[in-house]
Amino acid sequence: MSARRVALALAAVLVLGGCTSGATPDPLSIPTPSGHRGGNGLPAPLATTPTGEPAPQQRVAAIGDGIFSVACPYSHTLPDDPIVAPGQPGMAHSHDFGCNRGTNALSTVESLTLAAEGTSADQLGDTSAVWWPTLYQNGFSLQPKAVFTYYDAGRLPTVRAFPPGLKIIAGNAGAVELQDPRVMQWGCVGQPMTAGTSIPPETCPTLMVLRIDFPNCMKSTLDLDSADHKAHMAYSWVDGSPDKCPTSHPVGTVALNIGIRWEVTEPHGVLTLSSGAPRTAHADYVHSWDQTVFDTRLQNCILAAIKCGTRQDGIG
Repeated sequence: MSARRVALALAAVLVLGGCTSGATPDPLSIPTPSGHRGGNGLPAPLATTPTGEPAPQQRVAAIGDGIFSVACPYSHTLPDDPIVAPGQPGMAHSHDFGCNRGTNALSTVESLTLAAEGTSADQLGDTSAVWWPTLYQNGFSLQPKAVFTYYDAGRLPTVRAFPPGLKIIAGNAGAVELQDPRVMQWGCVGQPMTAGTSIPPETCPTLMVLRIDFPNCMKSTLDLDSADHKAHMAYSWVDGSPDKCPTSHPVGTVALNIGIRWEVTEPHGVLTLSSGAPRTAHADYVHSWDQTVFDTRLQNCILAAIKCGTRQDGIG
């Protein structure tokens, strides 16, 4: 082929490559700013530190700009807790479950990852399990109208993806005093969650929402659980500096919060949870995502400062 024909062919390729439909590309297919792509178009394996742990992934945008959300509608209710009471069906207070439809007391990370019964999540690859205590109004259980999970970097300048099999509990099921609203807070949909408190509002013109924030710092990427299911995790704000992890838990991870919404009729009457008073709100999470998909979401949404998913406000 002559030099002129080669030049024309190259020009045609460039023109055709620029003639897209104009639609916003799927974040899963957007090249990451750091250029970390494998030969198959997926993220290249993460670099490791001298200790063998994954190197932290640098933020490339302003704090809070990147987020991905997943709609994880209510799936089922069981008196099970595969973290606190594994292998013991019926030995926990009543929990509502979202995302993985097969979650029960016998669930393992492996069975959740296989997701034989499917998932309610609206994102392919999300086979994670999440659950929270059942809400009652005047003694009658209420089924959530919507559940959303939100993943971002919080205020940390560097973050890692959740390692496969990570188990996290947020909140205190045995709380005798009001919990910190940075851990859990009640509010109303459409109102800023900054106005939320650790007790439900007296009235809600819209749906009532419970937001629960999970700890985002680990002892190490090898500590996936602990004896009390909490000691392996900590919040980045516990030392008064939300932009860094405490020295006891130096590994910064993706920050997760969930928002559970109920239609609570007026007047509210008495609201209780299966764990007790509303101040006992808590939630559990098992990371059983398809890890390649999760890593890609981290790269192409959180680190690339792109808002991905069903909801993008991250407030419940």
